[in-house]
Parts: sequence; C-alpha cells; structure tokens
Amino acid sequence: MATRFTIFESVDESDKTVLLSYWDKDLICQFANNELLKFLNKKRDELIGRLNLKDVLGRRYYEHYPYIQQTIAGQSQNYESIIRLRPEAKYKVMVTLYPDLENGKANGFFAHINNFKNLEEKIQHQKLIGLKGGRVIKHIIEQHNRIHQVADYLKSQILNDFPSIDFLAEEHNLSVSTLMRSFKSTYKANPYSYYRNLQMEFAQNLIANGCSKKEIASILGFANPANFTSCFKKYLVKKAD
Repeated sequence: MATRFTIFESVDESDKTVLLSYWDKDLICQFANNELLKFLNKKRDELIGRLNLKDVLGRRYYEHYPYIQQTIAGQSQNYESIIRLRPEAKYKVMVTLYPDLENGKANGFFAHINNFKNLEEKIQHQKLIGLKGGRVIKHIIEQHNRIHQVADYLKSQILNDFPSIDFLAEEHNLSVSTLMRSFKSTYKANPYSYYRNLQMEFAQNLIANGCSKKEIASILGFANPANFTSCFKKYLVKKAD
C-alpha cells in the first residue's frame, strides 16, 4: 500500500507547518510525513498501521467526526480547528481532508494540516506563500483520484477495443507522461496491460461457466482465437508466479 503515497514526493518538506497523513477507512494511519511524526512525538513504526485516529485525537476526535464522515462519503472538507495533544500543548490548525476514491467509494482519506503556533504566524505564512501549499496538495490528490477514474473507465471497456492512451489522458485531464507514470506507480502496470488483465480475468470466469475459448475470443473482440489463447496462457503463467 505504500506506493500510493509516492504522490507526496513532490511536496516541499522544508515547509515545517505542513503535516501530511493518510488514514484508511478504519481510521488507521497508513502514511505520515516527518513533520507529523515530530508533531505527534511518535516513531514511524509506532504510528503507521497501528494507531487509530481516535487514539491520536482523544476526546477531540468527535469535533472532527462530522468532517471525517463527509470525507468518507466522498466530499472534501476544509476547516479550522484546535488540536490538544497534552493539556499544555494547544495548536491552532487548518485542516483539509481529501477522499481517496476508487470505484466511487473512499478507501480512506488524505489529511493536509497546516500547524500554526499562533494567529500571527498564520497571517505571515499566508502573506509569504498564500495558499500555494494547499493548492499543490489538492492538485496532487485530485490527480491521484483521476488515475483511479482511468482504471474505473477501463473496467467499463473490457468488451470494447482499448481506448488510446491519448484519449485516456485527454478525457481525464492528465498529460500522457503523468498518466503513464502515475498509473504504473498505482497499479503496477501500464493502462494497456491493466486493461488486458481485466479481460483475462473476465475470460477466466466465462471459462469456469462453460464458455469455449472461441466464444470468448469473439466476445472480447479478438479477430484470431489463437491470439486470445496466447494472451490467456500468459495471464495464467503470470498469475501463478
């Protein structure tokens, strides 16, 4: 699951006010940047895959609960809040939550938090860089979700010819290079290989239900049944590895 967080590689870690994290639908932390670890005074292996957001926020979790629920429902949230990690440690923060959408449902959400020690620091920060950091994070996560949308679209096209890479990129507002790089990072395959794999999964189900390979080749648009047989054999070998 770690590969999905390579989208944060372009975020400037020199901005000490930015806390980045990812929480799955069970509210378990799956990613935290270095600044968040310092903020929480936690080691990576103490937080990642272990701590629940309720444990991190304590009683104040319920102040964030409505925003979290809306995010899990698929709607981004932006709000100001106060986080108290200890009685003497009080932090004013700006929180933005982005749903991590796949097949129209949220796997979890990304949290982008600006930590300001006081109001003056917040004002100075905004004067210096405005909302640039927030816009960068939003752009990265929206781009990440568009990659999932490409995959969803390909799932709907397995009985049709493969749409061109140029079409997929234009249709989902991505450059070709971003589409190819980000899709490979997320799904461990290029879009065509992913599409072909979906077809072979579908074919395997049809074979299990008594369809002949010749029939399936026709259903999937293979002009030559032998080409389908070759693709299917390669799929089975790769699946067995």
